[in-house]
Amino acid sequence: WHVSRREERLQAVPILLSLLATGVPLIVLYVWDGPRYLLAASLAGFALVLFNLLVTVRWKISQNVSSVALGATLITAVHGMAAAPLLLLIPLVGWARVKVGAHTVLQVVAGGVTGAAITLGAIWFLHLW
Repeated sequence: WHVSRREERLQAVPILLSLLATGVPLIVLYVWDGPRYLLAASLAGFALVLFNLLVTVRWKISQNVSSVALGATLITAVHGMAAAPLLLLIPLVGWARVKVGAHTVLQVVAGGVTGAAITLGAIWFLHLW
């Protein structure tokens, strides 16, 4: 299932499902004092969904790349330099999105920077560094 037009991303069902899929685990982990890094992942995921939604109102950002950047950044932050090769997934997915014509280079770069920055922000906010 491809959502190739920016406007298609702004329908009620995908928005609601994205917010629920990231918001419910965040609330559960917070209320029941879940593992801090899992809480950071959920917080970053929820923040990324909100940010990408706001950007999508005006512009198309690569949500694929921002999601991969979130995961690779979080795993590298938790496991250190041994996990750093995972960061290579970010440009790889970005290249693939540009290659298939789904995004421009700028949309891919914005997605990667956003995913990594929001993840680092969540880690910092939760004092995990």
